[in-house]
Amino acid sequence: MTDTTLPPLGFLAVEVDIFRPPGDPFNEKTWPFPLIREIVSGTSESQIVTKEAYDDAFIERFVAAGIKLAERGAVGIITSCIDPNWVRISGAPDDGHLRGICARGETYDASKLERELVEQAKTLVETHPDVALVVLECTNMPPYATAIQTAIRLPVYDVFTMGTWFYSGLVRETPSTWVA
Repeated sequence: MTDTTLPPLGFLAVEVDIFRPPGDPFNEKTWPFPLIREIVSGTSESQIVTKEAYDDAFIERFVAAGIKLAERGAVGIITSCIDPNWVRISGAPDDGHLRGICARGETYDASKLERELVEQAKTLVETHPDVALVVLECTNMPPYATAIQTAIRLPVYDVFTMGTWFYSGLVRETPSTWVA
């Protein structure tokens, strides 16, 4: 349940029309605090997942959208995606369900997507046994983090866990059990 007395967190997203279930950071029901969203005009998912670097105009669109969120009262701003130079990457298969949802407009099938993501995670840790944790960088993945973690027995982070960590530093609350 969202505590509406708290200040909102802002979320930047590219222009994509996909189903966003609870657990996806763009869905307001995901968060225990208010969320305000901003679509970054002139951006697409393909610009994020297929480019090695981003041009200045692309970055400026994100900055402008972030300023809009700040003006609307966002206490902090998050988005997703990650620089592939820092991590072992295991992408969703080109012919898989996740890409079908995002790129080809396929109907969202939660069971099918969970199976696909769990298999990808298992393959990742089998191929790279030195992996110590997994970061799910796509916004459609957090609803399946528990299934992935159960399957691979490693810590699993995503934009939800990172967002709640980030927010907790912005809006600090002392736990009631800390009273001396």
